This record gives sequence, C-alpha cells and structure tokens, in this order.
Amino acid sequence: MYKLGIIGFGVVGKSALALLSSTRVEGTSNRVECVLSESKKISVWDNRVLDEHEVTLLKHADAVFIDGHSTDLKNFFEQHDILLASPGVDLSPYQQYRSKILCELDFFSVLFNKPTIAITGSVGKTTITRLLGSLANIVPKKGNGRRLQVAIGGNVGIGMLDLVSQQKELDAAVIELSSFQLELNTSFSPNIAIYTNFYPNHLDRHKTFAGYCAAKLTMLYAQGPQDTAIISYELLVGQAQFIMASTFKSVRSKILVTAVSKLDDTALKLVPISHFQLLYIDGTSIMLATYEYFNCTATILLVENIILPDLTFISNWMQVVAGLYVMGLAVEQLPAVLKKISPEKLLSDLGHRVRHCATIRGVDFYDDSKSTIAEATLAAVARLTTKKRPLIIILGGLSKGIDRSWLMPELAKMHPVKHIFAFGPESHQFPGATACNTLEEVIQVIGLIMKDGDIVIFSPSGTSFDFFKNYEHRGKVFEQLVQKLA
Repeated sequence: MYKLGIIGFGVVGKSALALLSSTRVEGTSNRVECVLSESKKISVWDNRVLDEHEVTLLKHADAVFIDGHSTDLKNFFEQHDILLASPGVDLSPYQQYRSKILCELDFFSVLFNKPTIAITGSVGKTTITRLLGSLANIVPKKGNGRRLQVAIGGNVGIGMLDLVSQQKELDAAVIELSSFQLELNTSFSPNIAIYTNFYPNHLDRHKTFAGYCAAKLTMLYAQGPQDTAIISYELLVGQAQFIMASTFKSVRSKILVTAVSKLDDTALKLVPISHFQLLYIDGTSIMLATYEYFNCTATILLVENIILPDLTFISNWMQVVAGLYVMGLAVEQLPAVLKKISPEKLLSDLGHRVRHCATIRGVDFYDDSKSTIAEATLAAVARLTTKKRPLIIILGGLSKGIDRSWLMPELAKMHPVKHIFAFGPESHQFPGATACNTLEEVIQVIGLIMKDGDIVIFSPSGTSFDFFKNYEHRGKVFEQLVQKLA
C-alpha cells in the first residue's frame, strides 16, 4: 500500500484528491501507473484551517488531514512514499526528496488521452488560451465541417486533473500552464505547444531568468517529431534570444513562428533553425510561408479579408490563428465567424485583461488585474494610449523578486498619462507615484480628481497576494469599488 501525500488543498489539491481516491488503472510501466494500480492511504497537508466543505471532501475520500502548524513539510515528506504538490508550493528546499515527488502533469499526461494544446509564456498566455479555446468550439473542422468540443483548463478554466473525468465528452483541451506547473515536468508533451514571450518573472522562486525559462521549456524538450511548437518571433529576439538559440539544438517538433509582419532577410537570420513555417498578417490577409535554410519555398493565403477585433495585440491574434490552423480547423472561415460573435462575448471570455468594466461620469474604467509583471502593464498602457485620452494608472501588488523601478520612467514617456497611483506594501517601488495604503483608498481619491474623458486602468504589475486570494479576486474587488463611484 502506498502512503500518498498531497501538499496543499487548493484547486489542484482537491482535483488530485478526487482523482487519486477514485481512479484505478492496469499496468505498471511508469510511476504514475504504479501509484494508480495499487491501494493507497492518502494524507493531505496544509497550513491553514479547512472549511466545512473541505472537511467533507476529505471524509468522503477516506483521507487524513495533516495540519502544517503541527507537522512541518520535511516530516510530511519523510512519512510518505509519493507526494503530489500544488504548483504554488516551493519545493526547492526539499530536493533531497525529489525521487518521491510527482506533479499534476505527470498524472495528466498518463490519464488524459485526447489532444492537448498547451500555452505558456510571461505575457499573453491567458488571453491566447481563452480566445483559442472559445474559437476552437466555433470554427469548424476543415473538410468535414464538424465542430469540436474543446475545454479550457490548467491555470485558467477547469482544473487540469478535473479534465480527466470529462474527456469522454471532449475532442481536445486547451490548457494554460505556468512555470510552477512546468518546473517538475519530465514527460508531458502537448500535441501543440504555444510560447508567447519570456520576461524575468517569479525570480523569488526560480532564482534566475535562466531557471525561469528552463521551467517553461520542459514541454518543448518533451515534444516529438509528430508535435508542433508555435513560437512568437518576439521570443526569438527578446531577452531569451540566446536561451532559445541553444534550446533549438535539441528540439524535435515541427516549428511554426508567428509574427506581426513578414520577416525580412535580416530578421530571418535571427530564427535559430533551418526549417520552419512563418504565419504573419499582411493587411487584411493572413499568410503562411515555408522556409528551408532561410529560403522561402512556398507561401499560401490562409485567411483573407479579416478584421481582427481590437481586443488584444496582433501578436496574440497570430498565435490564436496559428493554433486553430494546426488543430486542423477551417481558419478561412474566421472572418465570417468573428462577424457573428459580439465583442462583448469575446471580452467576457478574456476575464481580467484590459477589460472595459464601467463608464462612470464619462470616465472609462479598465480591469487589467491579470497584469502580474511590469511588461504586461507597459503593454496594456501602450494599447490604451492610442485612444489619445488622459490616462490614470493604478499600480501595486508584490514584485516576486523582480526589479520594477524601470517601469515608472517608461510610463512617464507615454502620452497622455495624467496620474499614476500605487497601493500596498511595495508602493515605494514606484517613485513618483501617489502612494496609498489600499486599493479602496486609491479609488476614493480617483473619484475626486477624475474628469469626463479620462481613462482609468488598474494594471498592478505584481502578484495579488498582498491583499487578495488571486488576480480574479483582485479584479472583482476593483470592479466592485468602481461601481460605488456611480
């Protein structure tokens, strides 16, 4: 009998408990199958007080709760044969127990048998995941016209392990993956891997930018020749340029590069592989070019007469279209599909990412709570400056070990930025911003100074764990405070 421990009883911990307490498989070809084929005694460790519902879940699964205040994590490791940790738990201090650790991707890769499209990166991954997942359910299959049943999961949507029990009704899953979910990955290889960009992030956990990138790249290394990696050109020329050049020496999958325009000869030489496809937009047409040793051997028109809704950046749209194309969907029908979908429907799918949430006394409020790094904030503000209206910006959150001091000078260059506020314990990281203790205090002051025609954007540039459960909770609180101004 295995002594199986679950570390953390949040979304992942609950999904893991439901799956591990009810799933049995035949076979012992890997550690996951060994665990699932044997009887097991399950314990759950957490350092918080469980609510009544959580206690009931443990009871129904015949699992034991271990209070982290009375049993430290080191002892919990020693008392169990196999452990599954929630991604939010930093396991770096416990590397001596690495042989005991399995991650949720280990179980997902064994138990989920339908095609997977996995998206990761620093900025844009949630937007791409939601748009791709939504449109994959609407754009028909090329050839037979059938519509797929596609679920959105992972870091957004349905819990990754909860997808396992739903897969009979699904044709595919589109999942967002964070560096925390990927850092322990050794075997998960999605059919399609989408990479947006890499910026320094979570260095309080990964320690170095290279370590952060290495976690993200685990699924690319795991892909085989039958798989496809969709990679933004931005990733090949940005801060991770040399890391990507080294990575491609070991990549076995097919490569599709996305760009906002056709690459000239100089730009092509920065692509560190000899055979690839390039998807780009040219006016109102989306093109696909094939390159061998930097020579274009074929170019085809994928989509014509398309007007992409102004919901996100063109670079994100290119990765969405690329994902639909590689999935075998009829992307030539996208113009007609997009005309039938209201912008409000697509915006609601995007959650808390540059989402217009209210107009009060002639002032438009945008919820960008999903912004957890400075680069995301800079991109969001740049997008709104095109409206040529006075901007009021709200910053905050926790930095995760990242230097954010460069953000203020960059925002100061943008026109027409009217005022910048910062709230919370790290307000000092934004010199020149008006510092407030809480988000509520910021909104109260904005209510006094805002004028008809202003735009207010809540784009913190840090994590939400100073005052909030997560970025969704933070966004909801912002929207509730804004509504009080009415």
